[in-house]
Amino acid sequence: MYTESYKTELEFWAELCRCGDSILVEEKVLPGPKCPVCKEGRITTECIRTDYGAYEYHHQCGYCGHVFDMAKIRCDALLHQPYERMDSLPTPFGELQVEINGDKVAFLHREDVYSHDEKPITIHHINISVADLHIGDEIFCGFKSGTLEHDDSDEHTTLSICENGKYVLGLCAYEPEDWGSRIFHCYDLMMEDGRGFIYEILRDPAAFDEWEVFESKNIQLKAAWVKKREYIDPAEDIGTALL
Repeated sequence: MYTESYKTELEFWAELCRCGDSILVEEKVLPGPKCPVCKEGRITTECIRTDYGAYEYHHQCGYCGHVFDMAKIRCDALLHQPYERMDSLPTPFGELQVEINGDKVAFLHREDVYSHDEKPITIHHINISVADLHIGDEIFCGFKSGTLEHDDSDEHTTLSICENGKYVLGLCAYEPEDWGSRIFHCYDLMMEDGRGFIYEILRDPAAFDEWEVFESKNIQLKAAWVKKREYIDPAEDIGTALL
């Protein structure tokens, strides 16, 4: 990491993002934060127009010349998030658990809060490292019994929903769907079976670098649940929060 903590790394990343967002004019240069490498110069952000007509931002220290790759900064911050280790996640629908080749295993968990229509929804992030697995290994995340039904999806996530008299729960799985994304991952989402999601290792994890692409050896899922009586359309609100 360039800075001393996950929090300051995220702040550093956000400041560089703000510099890029504030310049939309080709060839304009904007001074940014102090360089955390040499601690002498400042990072300048330059807006560059590509051959395809899009804009890219080049972040470089004017003193030591270090170039800051935003993709790597983001991955570095994500890899240092404050996770806790859990054997299962209690929910109103039973315990959410992770299995590898049929054996229950621990996973990493953290929470954050999504605000929807001024109402907070707690998002449970589940992170499963597959760095030590092999081609053909299967990873499952879900419940012991079938309760989930497919609800929605976007480019890289699939959402399943279940509900009872009091609660609605959503489980959202990361899916490297298109070929351009798949080539950076050692796994793929194979199916959902009503209990949860099943992934399979399709390529050797040792060939991938999670510092380059965070999700390359880390399967990510999200879960959230709300009380029905507190939301006008709880299933839609869950979908908004998770997708």
